[in-house]
Amino acid sequence: MLVLSRKSDEGITIMIEDKILKIKVLSIEGNAIKIGFEGPRDFKIYREEVYESIMKENISATKVKDVSQVKKLFEKK
Repeated sequence: MLVLSRKSDEGITIMIEDKILKIKVLSIEGNAIKIGFEGPRDFKIYREEVYESIMKENISATKVKDVSQVKKLFEKK
């Protein structure tokens, strides 16, 4: 894990392949930090608790107990 210290109005630039994501500390109030993100629209940025919830749902969706339910999804009407 890389750990960096940033002050208000300072930022970080992350480059993944040919795409650039800029992160900027907008303000610090007590123990809360407001962060801004600037990058391509196809970057998906989630709060950690939301990302974990999505991953749990995806994992539970792969655990099919009744195969007939899946078959119904692909049957032509």
